Amino acid sequence: MAPELISQHRVEIGTSSDVYGFAMLCLEILTGLPPYHNVSDEQLISMVRIGIPPEKPEGDLATRWLSEDLWELLLSCWALEPASRPDMAAIVTTLRLIQRSRTDTTISLTR
Repeated sequence: MAPELISQHRVEIGTSSDVYGFAMLCLEILTGLPPYHNVSDEQLISMVRIGIPPEKPEGDLATRWLSEDLWELLLSCWALEPASRPDMAAIVTTLRLIQRSRTDTTISLTR
């Protein structure tokens, strides 16, 4: 849940909250683990409220699926301020660029 959704203050909810959730879902799909899986519920709520993102996974999953570019995109989606998060059009564009660069790298490595 985005920080603004668990805030004590009344805020206008927009699509940027969905962007936050989308990035959390992406991380869970890529790792097979829920974000913040290694902290208690109380810690999780505190971390989200103050804008501490989940830890970057390490190991095979991180190197195989979670490129530095993709991690940077996820981090931008978890910005504390909703207005600082990219919109879905920008996310799609970035994902296409990341996919294209990975494809180009794979092609280069196989030649």
